[in-house]
Amino acid sequence: RMPMIWLDLKEAGDFLFQPAVKKFVLKNYGENPEAYNEELKKLELLRQNAVRVPRDFEGCSVLRKYLGQLHYLQSRVPMGSGQEAAVPVTWTEIFSGKSVAHEDIKYEQACILYNLGALHSMLGAMDKRVSEEGMKVSCTHFQCAAGAFAYLREHF
Repeated sequence: RMPMIWLDLKEAGDFLFQPAVKKFVLKNYGENPEAYNEELKKLELLRQNAVRVPRDFEGCSVLRKYLGQLHYLQSRVPMGSGQEAAVPVTWTEIFSGKSVAHEDIKYEQACILYNLGALHSMLGAMDKRVSEEGMKVSCTHFQCAAGAFAYLREHF
């Protein structure tokens, strides 16, 4: 079995979006922001699960789900750079070890997408490639990793 290269996951800092979202909802929709407490708590729990993702196929599902929720949130609340509800997003870079912060939800999306690719690369490298089925599973993980990194390069 030939050793395969895999990437480590990035580590996340705090991302407190709840106050900004509540303020935006109150100001722009005129609704009681407390009515969204349950949904915002679920989103925060999903983020906690995504940044401490298990190193298995279920972890890939958690990352995809959180990425989808970020996309949905961004479509409803302007959290991009310079926008009304932008909040600082901090992640630690793998290669330099430095904490990097941006006030843009797209940075959170990019880091989650990176971690999705890295997790697939990990799973592909850990798979037993001694059988035809094991080889197929491993190749599928590496294809998913390549897809995530290609999307990251093209869109972020």
